[in-house]
Amino acid sequence: MSHTSPDCPAPPPPPPMVVRSGAPAAATEEPVVGNITTDKCSWAWEYPEVQKGCFLGRVFENAPPKHCQYYSVKSIVQVGPTCGLTALSMLLGGHPPSADLLKDAIAHEYTLNGELFSAQYLFELTKKHMPGPAACQLHVGPLNCKKVKELLKAGGCLLVPYPFYKIFTEPDIWVLRSRY
Repeated sequence: MSHTSPDCPAPPPPPPMVVRSGAPAAATEEPVVGNITTDKCSWAWEYPEVQKGCFLGRVFENAPPKHCQYYSVKSIVQVGPTCGLTALSMLLGGHPPSADLLKDAIAHEYTLNGELFSAQYLFELTKKHMPGPAACQLHVGPLNCKKVKELLKAGGCLLVPYPFYKIFTEPDIWVLRSRY
């Protein structure tokens, strides 16, 4: 005995798209970051982002580190698979925006849709768009070395790409930005 099902009715049409004129609304206020309501990481009370990072990472909960530098970097919402380009735009203060970096990366054939699979490509874009007398280096090797520690203490910044298959291990290649 066979069983046949009757023809299913067609699905309903999708709802109409809402069209709004003008540019999308931009966030005008910084997100409110509250302090952790515990005695953990209380040494970082003046910097809620640092306090939250230490609390969530379970590091320096009871006493401050020997040395701590903090630079407030304005966040930019990532659109699509553009984490490296968005991070670079954040490092450069939003100028150029990540959309312009994406256009440049596509023009140089570094990417098709925003994903960068080469630290060398990220390094090239960083050198091209970094203003002023800043130095940019491509470093191969571990992060926990004397050179990196000295450059960070001098005020350098890092862009650290993590290959998808090495998320929980130390990266092999990363880009270092430091002002001399």
